[in-house]
Amino acid sequence: MAQPVEQVDLLLAVAACGVVLRKPFDQLADASPQLVGEMRRRGTDELVDLLERDGLVRRSEDSTDRRVVVVEITARGRREIERVGELMRAPVARVIAGLSAEKRARLAGALDDLQEAFAVAKETANAR
Repeated sequence: MAQPVEQVDLLLAVAACGVVLRKPFDQLADASPQLVGEMRRRGTDELVDLLERDGLVRRSEDSTDRRVVVVEITARGRREIERVGELMRAPVARVIAGLSAEKRARLAGALDDLQEAFAVAKETANAR
């Protein structure tokens, strides 16, 4: 089952946010800023409807706040994330496999540095 990019983005954002999607999509802005524009264009409900139709998410009402819609990723949704992730990882793995051991080691070090920089940036943003 091939999902359009905006649906995959929303699925990934819901997974990153945990189980709750609050309207208006405040949590999603942090998880996927590029998705917010798409959601404004197409409408959050329409995108969630498509994911729900495909069994990738489950929608319900919040028991304490009627303004909140709870969107939970399903087991099928998690499998779809894994499938898409593998489709994205496979070509990268093939390219990396063609590098020399020295270049792979340098790349691994650079990626570690990048991951650390992202963690620091996130901590700094959360401290504000």
